[in-house]
Amino acid sequence: MDWRPGFFQLGLPVEAPVAAIQPLDAWCDQVALPTEFADTSAIFHVSRCGSTLLTQNMKATGEVVVLSEPPFMRIMRTLLDDTLDEDMAIGIVARTIGSWQDWARSINRKLVIKFNSQAHSYSEKLMQALPGARFLFLHREPAPVLESIERHPPSYLLRGGDEDRYAPEPEQEGMTAPSLMHAAVSRYCTALRAFAEVTDADLLKIAYCDLARRWPEILRHCGLRGEGQPWNALIDAKARNPEAAAPYRPVEPEKVSSFAARHRELLELAQMTYTKFLMSGEGSARHGMGNA
Repeated sequence: MDWRPGFFQLGLPVEAPVAAIQPLDAWCDQVALPTEFADTSAIFHVSRCGSTLLTQNMKATGEVVVLSEPPFMRIMRTLLDDTLDEDMAIGIVARTIGSWQDWARSINRKLVIKFNSQAHSYSEKLMQALPGARFLFLHREPAPVLESIERHPPSYLLRGGDEDRYAPEPEQEGMTAPSLMHAAVSRYCTALRAFAEVTDADLLKIAYCDLARRWPEILRHCGLRGEGQPWNALIDAKARNPEAAAPYRPVEPEKVSSFAARHRELLELAQMTYTKFLMSGEGSARHGMGNA
């Protein structure tokens, strides 16, 4: 399903790697669909909201194996070139996550999987397919999210075909802005609406500004002890080698202010959607309104 170095390719045996490859149907027959995911936590999120910062802190506890936006999740979007239906794809994802959970358990750890920021499209089915798992949804006020996307556009929004997947909100009609920003706002608002009314006890909604304050609550929610492991806001969220890490630095307020001045209408729409999200569902305290 994905042959890039660092994931499945490195998991193949050095000797006769082709012998370890089997047809998907045969693999599904051999790997049972798990009945519980009690040792799995899954993170949904909007873009640029501190989700990688969170997983790095969780990894630092030494209690978890972290899968960060694993390539096998692409099957939900591609459906293997439309040769599968969505239910079959969900079953394959559940089996794969179950296999990782089994491996994590074998080394006395729990599993944390961070989905990409487009996974809200499948959130309801994913939550149903992972019974017993604990879920988190990370959110953040729109200005720093959208400013970061404009400054460092993600590859999926730079590809024309993917950009077209995020149709502008009706309210965006007539607003002057690059198509990339229209797509970013649409996707941001869609993600918020997907989780606005979800009140499942296994879903914890956390604002970026509350990550440090609610770190003990996050640990409890995910069944982690985190003994002696305080929240580290300076951890390098992107470093693969901890020895080469540089402290995490939030974006300068001046850049956010400049963005807000240039995209006032789009930002007002996104902020209105975010405010509605904060006031929906379980209420602002559960969301962690904080200073958002």
